[in-house]
Amino acid sequence: MNKRHSLLLLLLFPLFSLPQSNYQGGYAVTLKGDTLRGYINLKEWGHNPKDISFKPAVNDKARQLGLSEINYFEVTGYARYRQYRVAISSNAVDISAPGSAADTASETAYVFLKILQTGKNATLYAYRDAVKERVKLLFRQRRSLTFTNDVGY
Repeated sequence: MNKRHSLLLLLLFPLFSLPQSNYQGGYAVTLKGDTLRGYINLKEWGHNPKDISFKPAVNDKARQLGLSEINYFEVTGYARYRQYRVAISSNAVDISAPGSAADTASETAYVFLKILQTGKNATLYAYRDAVKERVKLLFRQRRSLTFTNDVGY
């Protein structure tokens, strides 16, 4: 094969490649409390997802489920996410000037928080977006749930 053919194949290859999916068993819980069992496209999410691709059966067509439809989803054995309304700090981390400015800027939003660890008295969550990764600690006290501010690590 000559160089011209090789270059042409190299340029056309992306047209023939398909986006990869990785559907794993799992379930989602709707806002009404119904459980949807099926398959969730497990991705290497760089940020906390705002929605997921869900299939009731492997050969079914996927549909998107987001914050307006579900409040919890789990990819069995891999990841668990729960929806909460939280204050999200918006100051970037600047390691060249630690402590240079107080982290007081925030916005409140509904997001899926990744469940890192669940215990008897508290649950540890993570939230990552384009600004930074944050850790939230949820305490169970007298039947109420209280979030701490972002926990630095």
